[in-house]
Amino acid sequence: MARLPTALPAGLRANRALRLAAAALGAYLSSVPTILRVAGYRFFFFSNEREEPAHIHVEQAERYAKFWLVPISLAELPLI
Repeated sequence: MARLPTALPAGLRANRALRLAAAALGAYLSSVPTILRVAGYRFFFFSNEREEPAHIHVEQAERYAKFWLVPISLAELPLI
């Protein structure tokens, strides 16, 4: 029977670390308060962002944006 390597190659270790980090971030983001879900969009906020003006986060699939509430305007788009 062939033995499995005891250490993963660097590329596989990095991929595994990225998958674990993405899963942890996904779990965290799914635990923040969701205000509304409509047409595949999720509107949510983080309760600990007191240093910033009132705003809401919006995500749809892997797209993300942040909007200021007063006045309503686009605050942030993701880096691509």
